[in-house]
Amino acid sequence: MSGSRIRGITVEIGGDTVGLQNALKDVNKRSNDLQRELKDVDKLLRFNPGNVELLAQKQQLLTERIEATSQKLTQLRAAQSQVQAQFERGEIGAEQYRAFRREIETTEGSLNGLQNQLQNMANEQQQVAQSTRQLEALFEATGTSVDQFADLLGSRLTASIRNGTATSAQLEEAIDKIGRESVGSGEDLNRLRQALADLGNGTSIDSVVNEIRRISQQADLSRGLLGDMGIGLESALQGVNQRSKELQNELKEVDKLLRFDPGNVEALAQKQQLLSESVANTTEKLNQLRAAEQQVQAQFASGSISQEQYRAFRREIEQAEASINQFESALQEMAQEQQRVESSTRQLSTLFDATGTSIDQFADTLGNQLTSAIRNGTASSSQLEEAIQRIGR
Repeated sequence: MSGSRIRGITVEIGGDTVGLQNALKDVNKRSNDLQRELKDVDKLLRFNPGNVELLAQKQQLLTERIEATSQKLTQLRAAQSQVQAQFERGEIGAEQYRAFRREIETTEGSLNGLQNQLQNMANEQQQVAQSTRQLEALFEATGTSVDQFADLLGSRLTASIRNGTATSAQLEEAIDKIGRESVGSGEDLNRLRQALADLGNGTSIDSVVNEIRRISQQADLSRGLLGDMGIGLESALQGVNQRSKELQNELKEVDKLLRFDPGNVEALAQKQQLLSESVANTTEKLNQLRAAEQQVQAQFASGSISQEQYRAFRREIEQAEASINQFESALQEMAQEQQRVESSTRQLSTLFDATGTSIDQFADTLGNQLTSAIRNGTASSSQLEEAIQRIGR
């Protein structure tokens, strides 16, 4: 396909006049050979996504394809001034010139796509390493191993973790399931996740392990003591706690999608809805806790419940309040981002109107990915600001 685009265009290379199609023959063949290998590897990875040998092969093949595509792009750009001059002299037609320009754009797009794939692989490796450390910290804190959760995780996931071939998504699934088994409560689970996330922020593993143990002990205390208060709190909160877990799971799935496609309109709308439902659900829980507060204080004052029980109840209130604040802050940030996007979109439209241009005329300056995001209305505020700066220069 690429050869047919530039058929009939000749350029001078090293003093020899050659057809551009022929000049690119070797690099095109190398690129096609590598693409066939990549397809074979990708087919196998669909059935065994954590296979170390296959992942290493894919990384090597992507690196070689990037080199080959970069070489092709360099050759095309080196010929660009000659082709431009031939078009201006009328030696080639507008159709051939547009075909040449499309060849450059297609090659740039291919190069960007390959670089993104390689970067995604590097990101996945980092995420696997981080999630592995988190899972090891969780096992150390609870004095367990993956084999003790085999029934909970299933034989396939257990084997993947044991063999070191689990993907980051599989490791996250395992952490979530084991975390729920260890601490149960939605709020305690959020605290557990935050403690594990601190591993990536420079906190020592010993500190994280101790924090997980503390959270687990408090969760056990809360579950045991709230159920013994004689006011049915544990039973009364069962529905909202279950809904909290469901909403949290959905939010995690949406956030995963948004990491790869931050401007996805449908995913952003879903996140906003899930955050709103989380606020409403947690507010309902907080109202139930506050409705029982006077009774619990009276029981504590009369000696019917211990200080430990009373502190456990107070923690439930504090955790619910903190969760509501987090959800509302996330909603506020989404609203502010939407305002920033609208403001930057207006600025970009004004710039186009003032210069009598459109987004397509700056495709080379912005690159295919950013141009496409702006054209489709999925660009973030930071992407729009970047476009305004580049076009302004």
